Amino acid sequence: MIHAYTGEGKGKTTCAIGLLVRAFGSGKKVIVIFFDKGSETYRHNELVALDRLGIEYHVTGLERMGTDGKFRFGVIEGDKKEALRGIAIAENAIKIDKYDLVVLDEALSAVTYGMLDKNMLEKLIDDTPETTELVLTGRCNDKSIFEKCDLVTSMTKEKHYFDKGVAARPGIEYWDIRYKTKKGDIKYKIKTWDIRFETWELRDESVFGLNFLLLGKDLKNPP
Repeated sequence: MIHAYTGEGKGKTTCAIGLLVRAFGSGKKVIVIFFDKGSETYRHNELVALDRLGIEYHVTGLERMGTDGKFRFGVIEGDKKEALRGIAIAENAIKIDKYDLVVLDEALSAVTYGMLDKNMLEKLIDDTPETTELVLTGRCNDKSIFEKCDLVTSMTKEKHYFDKGVAARPGIEYWDIRYKTKKGDIKYKIKTWDIRFETWELRDESVFGLNFLLLGKDLKNPP
């Protein structure tokens, strides 16, 4: 079956990762490829959990956070090359027919924003065996892609607490794993997202990250 989690609302990646963990827990072989999520300055908390669980994943995409604290919007050639690298990994995962569940996080967004040719994603869908669950996430309005899917869920915001002035929360809306940086304290703000870097190193990054993700603790001091 082909799943698509799309829409402007919150929850697309969250839904896909939840399904990934459920399938893994039932003994299925799973893999996730992340598109446009590469970074050297921060690490998505879900990757920490995947490491601890032993779930295979591949991260593609160029750094979007500049050293000046500005977020890079738009698409450059390097972004397209990274998207091609991601789809190549996905094609191989489908070809070897080893996995029960394959998640392509933000693959739909990669097509929408011109990083990935739509025909390449549609071919991948066509090549997916009936015994494999393929999950696609990201913003997309392309009906021809959705026609190839067996399940399409659109996340629509009916109500959101940020409309009441609630700030983005660590472990829920944004990443808050701290890294030692050369320039000292850096604080980035992107709309409602607040990505913070401080000047100490974690003694055990993986344990801290997992606790942070699962318990939602905003630890102000290193463990």
